[in-house]
Amino acid sequence: MRSRGQLWLAAGLVAAWLLLTGSDPASFMIALPVIAAALYAARRLSNATGAALSLTGVLGFIPFFLAESLRGGWNVATATLSPRMRLTPTMIDYSIDLEDERSLLLFANCVSLLPGTLAADLDDRRLLVHVLDDSATARKELKRLERRIGKIFPAAAAGERS
Repeated sequence: MRSRGQLWLAAGLVAAWLLLTGSDPASFMIALPVIAAALYAARRLSNATGAALSLTGVLGFIPFFLAESLRGGWNVATATLSPRMRLTPTMIDYSIDLEDERSLLLFANCVSLLPGTLAADLDDRRLLVHVLDDSATARKELKRLERRIGKIFPAAAAGERS
């Protein structure tokens, strides 16, 4: 990411922070490190090699992400608060078909939004995932998420094995 782009991003992040906090000056004790971390992450991700983003893929992912976040939170809350909590936590080793570095990172970071899943370790194109229950269902959900990520990075999904 070029310096000019970093300045625009920083200005946008500061503006968003001011809107969210009501321009409380004391909040900048938190804002400055958060904004610095966001700028660092943006620079690192912009230097990543790989496929171009699909705007339609990104726009289609936003409602999916929001819906899955709510569904995941609801399912975990009801499962853990149930008097007959029948959870069988386990770890599964999931092989990722996506090939683009950015798509792999996005996939690994989004896994935790699925009900009862938590990404534990990403090694090359293998992801170790902690699941609360039913690893067969979790694998289907992971594949569904992977297809959605593939729509954001169409070239990354081109090498996808069926």
